[in-house]
Amino acid sequence: MSSIEGILRDYQGISLSELDKIDLSDRKDYKSVFPDSLLPRFLEQLLPRYRVLDMNGRRTFQYESVYFDTPDLQSYQDHQRGKARRNKFRFRRYVDCGDSYFEIKTRNGKGRNLKTRIPANGSFMQLSSAIKQKIRERTHV
Repeated sequence: MSSIEGILRDYQGISLSELDKIDLSDRKDYKSVFPDSLLPRFLEQLLPRYRVLDMNGRRTFQYESVYFDTPDLQSYQDHQRGKARRNKFRFRRYVDCGDSYFEIKTRNGKGRNLKTRIPANGSFMQLSSAIKQKIRERTHV
């Protein structure tokens, strides 16, 4: 069985600038649980249909995420209960390039996710007025 890094090298790459031209803000997300030993086989089967992010020859990346929630963990509880309509708020920093964003993900109740990314470079973990405004727009508060 091939290594994951080796398999990712076989994929056609896509640059960040190319990826930015693709609207991934409104999509369906699927999650699966399976033994990690199956991942190389899955990646090999998907190779003809997908591309992988390539940044200066790198195909794997690190990121940090900080999620926001209410004191009673309402967002977490909604997620655990499988609530169809819910929001998720987080800061995400891409360690390898230093970019950071505040992200709002809204599940619309019909299996689709709408994601808004607000650049937060230089202000990671700071709720700017632009971020606060987007939160108000999304939550109607």
